[in-house]
Amino acid sequence: MKTTYADNDRLFEKLNSFEKHSPEYMECRNEIVEANMGFLVSYLQRHKSYFSLEYCDWDDLVQECSIRLISAVENYDPSQGKFTSYAKYWMFQAIARCMADNHIIHVPVNVRQDIRRIKRMPDEELAEN
Repeated sequence: MKTTYADNDRLFEKLNSFEKHSPEYMECRNEIVEANMGFLVSYLQRHKSYFSLEYCDWDDLVQECSIRLISAVENYDPSQGKFTSYAKYWMFQAIARCMADNHIIHVPVNVRQDIRRIKRMPDEELAEN
C-alpha cells in the first residue's frame, strides 16, 4: 500500500523514535517526503497563477520545493500543528526565493563571480582565452 500524506502523524511518530541522521531516520524521512510529493505538486498546481514560469522551469520549481520539503520534515515539531500547514510555509519560501532571484537552481558564488568576470572581459581578450 502506498503511503500518503494522510499517514503523516504515524510517520512522524516513527521518525521521532530514531536518532537523527541514522539510516533508519533517513529512510523514514525519505518515506515522509515521498508520501508528501503528491501534496507538493497539487499545491504548486493550485497556486501557479501566483508565480511566473518564465523565469523558472516547472521541474526546477518542483525540485526546489522538494528540497524545502526535506527541510520541513527535518524541522517539524508535531506539537505545533499540522505538517501540511508547516510544509506550505517552506514551499512558499522556495517560490518567493525563485521570484526574487529569477532563477531556481542556485549557482555557487564562485561560479557567479566567474560569469561576471567573463561578461566584463573585452571581446578581444575573450577570443584569446
